[in-house]
Amino acid sequence: MGSRLGALFGSVMLAFYAGLIFLLLKWLEVEPFASWTWWWVIAPLVVAFLWFEYFERLFGRDKRPLEMSEWERLRRRRIEKEFDVNVRKKSKRR
Repeated sequence: MGSRLGALFGSVMLAFYAGLIFLLLKWLEVEPFASWTWWWVIAPLVVAFLWFEYFERLFGRDKRPLEMSEWERLRRRRIEKEFDVNVRKKSKRR
């Protein structure tokens, strides 16, 4: 399931970039974008906004960095503990 959400996140970023490009082309009055209504121009930006503000929280993707930092802290603590144990064992052998 994580890979599908990752692919969806990538497509949402593409929608965001497309929205920025559409906005720029509409502002510069490049055809066919100049004839589009503003709703079509900002629609990808609205989709990206809804994803990042609501659906990301719904799927728990906003908590993932916090969980990873917790795992990183536990991993460092485990390594420090193991390192201290190894140092004591080496000092006892000498």
